[in-house]
Amino acid sequence: VRMALNSNAAYVLGVKVMSSHVSILVTDFQAGVLSSVFIPVQARVRPVTHLVDIIEDGVRHCREQARLNLGVISGIGLAIPGFVDSATGACWWTPLFDRADAPLRDLVHTRLGVPTYLENDAKALALFEQWFGLGRGIDNFLVLTLERGLGLGIVANGRLYRGSRGIGSEFAHIVMDPNGPPCRCGKRGCIEAYAGGGGILNAAMAAGETGQWKHPDLTALTIEEIIDRARAGEAVPRKILHRAGRVLGRGLAGMIQV
Repeated sequence: VRMALNSNAAYVLGVKVMSSHVSILVTDFQAGVLSSVFIPVQARVRPVTHLVDIIEDGVRHCREQARLNLGVISGIGLAIPGFVDSATGACWWTPLFDRADAPLRDLVHTRLGVPTYLENDAKALALFEQWFGLGRGIDNFLVLTLERGLGLGIVANGRLYRGSRGIGSEFAHIVMDPNGPPCRCGKRGCIEAYAGGGGILNAAMAAGETGQWKHPDLTALTIEEIIDRARAGEAVPRKILHRAGRVLGRGLAGMIQV
């Protein structure tokens, strides 16, 4: 007899926090989305309590849209970039908060009274791919996320690799050139400094400020515009993206060998 999970056996709230927005959704037990909301927020310039306000409002909105009581929600998963120990809920560092020890998990749990879990966003995505996506039936694979920063989730021998205190697999901060551009982690020449969205933007702005490239308003520059200009054949954006791809490819080739 072929069997499957009962999709109505449990409901889960997922929260993905980025520097520019928060995405919140309710899923059933097979990851089917019942409702969702996208909320713009400048997390970096706001206190953590403001972020918790946004999450609470979004959770309550999604719960109402899905016509579910909070009492039937089995848990809330918070996914954020940074160094996260999911076992303790500790966040050792994140680009979202000025205070790395801000107890985001505990604050959300106190507000909503639902079991709440904190996880690095790339690791959370790796678990999704293992359970519901391209990683089903595969015991060894890598999941790379490309956003303002870079994230990597590793599944080895069928298990998510966490490393010491949950902060292993920080692929983004492997140094490719000690004399390279500064990275937000404090080092120079990290993969993220070349291939992350922030690194690409910084390179384009530096080219504009030094006169190597002309742009009418560098303060309004976006990744999307850099990509569009590269596709249109502009030399400097193409050079920056080629360099990003070359560094990223070398780094991934090394990870595959590992």
